[in-house]
Amino acid sequence: MNKIVIIMTLISFPGFSQVNYQLDVKESQIKWASSYVLGGGHNGIIKLQSGNILTTDTKSMINGNIVIDMTTIQSTDMKNAESRNDLDKHLKSDDFFSTAKFPVSHFSMSNIHPAASFSTPPQFVVTGLLTIKGITQKITCKPYIRFEHDQIRITGTIVIDRTRWDIIYNSASFFADLKDGIISDDIQLELDLIFSKTD
Repeated sequence: MNKIVIIMTLISFPGFSQVNYQLDVKESQIKWASSYVLGGGHNGIIKLQSGNILTTDTKSMINGNIVIDMTTIQSTDMKNAESRNDLDKHLKSDDFFSTAKFPVSHFSMSNIHPAASFSTPPQFVVTGLLTIKGITQKITCKPYIRFEHDQIRITGTIVIDRTRWDIIYNSASFFADLKDGIISDDIQLELDLIFSKTD
């Protein structure tokens, strides 16, 4: 998964003009985290490549995309450079994201609406189709989306079950004889995405 493409789409109402917001690659980031069932784990970062969001002039609907370059995936929790490099290579291998075979993944949003409870910043319920390694699964997440002057900021944490996308390395759900090194099926993605209004 060299790149993850996250495509967010909603049905717009006719009669409204559209406003474009471009992803600020330098100011945006994604952090990832995984854990061992018996304790411990790893975390790191992934760099973003590009993206944009279209809104109506009422700021009520969103249509956009995000491209994440997974060749930049790296761990940040280990001080030993050799161990850190070995882990980074393993994440890109067929045991995990198979970056050579599946360089792009997609998230296609089919529905978005405010969460039942009011919060600051506003929280939304987002449902869509996430494709990783050529496998498409439906997911629901609850990011915070807010307008700040000429920017849109999306923050929040998404937790996915990696086995739904055939990432089963050291998963107790598939291998009953594992003893040490069992890895949780959950992967946590912490989003902080900033989009700036274009002219």
